Amino acid sequence: MNRLAVSTLRRFRPVCGVRFYSENPDAAKPTLDIDPFKKAERLKRPIAPHLSIYKPQISWLLSAANRVTGFAVGGIIYLGAMSYAVLPYSGAAVAAYISSAPVALLFLGKVLIGAPFWFHTFNGFRHLLWDTASSLTNKAVIQTGYVVLGLTGIFTLWYAI
Repeated sequence: MNRLAVSTLRRFRPVCGVRFYSENPDAAKPTLDIDPFKKAERLKRPIAPHLSIYKPQISWLLSAANRVTGFAVGGIIYLGAMSYAVLPYSGAAVAAYISSAPVALLFLGKVLIGAPFWFHTFNGFRHLLWDTASSLTNKAVIQTGYVVLGLTGIFTLWYAI
């Protein structure tokens, strides 16, 4: 930089906020070389408490549950299909084994399989409803969340009995 430019910048420095040096010791480092935890400690910034400070809301609880049940339902379908391809059992043998189980175990198994399926199904319908740009207010989101939970309970019991 030539002398005229430097003297002009120095003259307007209070107005423009231009600095000729950096007070930040990380300024010369590449971004991936900066440890964010050490930087936060050096600047005396608190570490965010994340979810522990928030009151649980049905909207984000059902969102997390939808992801988990989607993974569970998909896993059950894939593992079931792969087991037929790999294991030396026939479908009739598996059906006979399952039907010989005690009634309480059958009920529990149907609940454990049915609840994620029905929840994910009804929550999918809820998302399709949102795709039509309806029921997007906070009150409607909460109401449809409780409807999903109610329908899940009803259909899970219907399936298990």
